[in-house]
Amino acid sequence: METRTKATIKDEALCKAADPIGPNEPQVSQVAPQKQQAATRQTVLSWGSRGLLLILLSSLVSLVYISIIDQKLFLQMSHPHSRHRDISILLWHWPFGHSYRLGGDKCLELYNISRCFLTDDTSTFSTADVVVFHHQELSRGLISLPLHLDRPASQHWVWLSMEPPANNANLTRLNGLFNWTMSYRQDADIPIPYGKTVSGADRHGIEARAKLYQTLKQYIPINVYGTWNKRPLSKRKLLPTIANSGPKQGTYEALAPPGSFIHVEDFSSPAALAAHLKHTAADRRAYDEYFQWHQSHRVQAYTDWRERLCQICVRYPHLAARKTYRDLEAWVNG
Repeated sequence: METRTKATIKDEALCKAADPIGPNEPQVSQVAPQKQQAATRQTVLSWGSRGLLLILLSSLVSLVYISIIDQKLFLQMSHPHSRHRDISILLWHWPFGHSYRLGGDKCLELYNISRCFLTDDTSTFSTADVVVFHHQELSRGLISLPLHLDRPASQHWVWLSMEPPANNANLTRLNGLFNWTMSYRQDADIPIPYGKTVSGADRHGIEARAKLYQTLKQYIPINVYGTWNKRPLSKRKLLPTIANSGPKQGTYEALAPPGSFIHVEDFSSPAALAAHLKHTAADRRAYDEYFQWHQSHRVQAYTDWRERLCQICVRYPHLAARKTYRDLEAWVNG
């Protein structure tokens, strides 16, 4: 017992000699690991924060990247039409049976519209990008439509009419079939007016025509009629036009040159209109005022259906890819 005590004391003395801290050693041996653990935890927390920050940044980059990819995909899905490829347009019926030749590249030859091909060959239905149906030829009902054929998912059907709403009947049965509208209306998907006024008269054409006349009359007698030499064929100064379903006055004002027409809505009664017409016919100056626009504008009429059909390709990249007229009658009468 005594020996063990001395040995223990001796060992303690040696420990004190070896370590000047002495009795505090056990406390140091306990505190040091705590500080080390705290430092380790601080290091872990520091790197953990950085790691979390890196994770957040990488996630943000991923989200931005994915967002960009999704946006590109969305844009591709929203605007899949491209003018960098050929577009085939199938006319299912010729309007009113008046046909034109479609051989060759008519859109390029006649109107300088490239990669746009027209056909009336119904056997090409399965490969056509666009199929156009004229409403007047649909009077027989749905039997006039190729509903018995497999319609490609990417194919678009166009409802075509140049008639006013009163002349477009039986529209309800066409609901859900057509993707785009083609009409003289400006709010149509493909607006095709009857014509337009072009600023500036073609003076070069007038001069060439006059030169030909001056040369030709040296060889044969020529009787010339028309406004050019002030010898109109008709002596009638006024030509009243009464339409069965004409547009509103605002439509004329938006499209026709100012001072080029007389509209019934400007007068309180038919008697007032008649009085104005008589005055205009009797007063040459008042009459000529309605033709002043000829000095600055000319009329360009669209009479060839091929020109109208080629306009589909011009509008094609801007048309909605996913659109269906669920209530065609509501749009026509709207």
